[in-house]
Amino acid sequence: MALRRIEILGPVAYREHLVQLVRACDPVSSWTQCDAESCEVRALLESGRVEPLMNDLESFLALHEDAAIQVAVLDVKAILPRLPKPEETKNDAGTRLPKRISRDELSTEIYKGAEFDAIYVVTVILSTIVAAIGLLRNSPATVIGAMVIAPLMGPNVALALATNLGDGELARRALRTSMIGLATAVTSAALIALFLPPIDPEVPGEIHARVVPHWSDVILALASGVAGALAYTTGVSSSLVGVMVAVALLPPTVVATMLAVQGNDAAVNAGLLVATNIVGVILAAVTTFRIQGIYPRTWWDKKRTKRATVWALSFLFALLAVFTALLVLRAR
Repeated sequence: MALRRIEILGPVAYREHLVQLVRACDPVSSWTQCDAESCEVRALLESGRVEPLMNDLESFLALHEDAAIQVAVLDVKAILPRLPKPEETKNDAGTRLPKRISRDELSTEIYKGAEFDAIYVVTVILSTIVAAIGLLRNSPATVIGAMVIAPLMGPNVALALATNLGDGELARRALRTSMIGLATAVTSAALIALFLPPIDPEVPGEIHARVVPHWSDVILALASGVAGALAYTTGVSSSLVGVMVAVALLPPTVVATMLAVQGNDAAVNAGLLVATNIVGVILAAVTTFRIQGIYPRTWWDKKRTKRATVWALSFLFALLAVFTALLVLRAR
């Protein structure tokens, strides 16, 4: 059973209110420490109960804007004595609580993945160089090594979360980071291609696999998107799943760019594969977040974003259908 430690610091005048909010979420344990001016309420909660508590705290803060209250959510690695495994975790309404981290934890983590800085650019350049070498040498191990350092999962999953939450700021940040990352990879691959002899994409190998599209590539993109979303929401190693996402995005981008620079028509196939994979990853991630019940906090925000999410899903699905049809036709 995953646990979280909640620490709430606020004025002593709000002590009883904060304690009641915590107890309403059925904590494993809770304790309070106060002095003359401030009070700290701490509690251990099952991870599925953190989001309801954070919702209640946000509502409380909205009604008491003058209250200097801070809330921290900390991961708990171990606890003694060990707690018995519950048969089923439900809220007061009898609904099973989600087996994932809270919306606030997820947003904080994904915001990090969508950040743009010099390290991000350098990492994209390095991964592009390694991927190009692996493709040219027909070395799957080297290509996979490039995927380990490629930071491409964060912006795409961030865009999916922004779609579900209606978070315009996160969407803009994710799009900017993703576009800069893609432009960096394209520029790096183009510079490499200038110093290469003509590439023959018909020779069986890593490059050939990216210019002969197959419907299974769509499955790979969808599986990558689902895995990427689950990696963030369930605590699976995001770095390992990031390899899977990068495999779907970076190699075809490098191949498309190098072939385009050399004037080879096969670049169209690889470019189409890139577009298909990007759409597939985002579509799968948006769907996964939605199935897991990741919505805005307030009912009016849920209503507002629900329609936008449906339109986004419809648009992404239509794009994926078109790209898939083109992949199949060009593979003949």
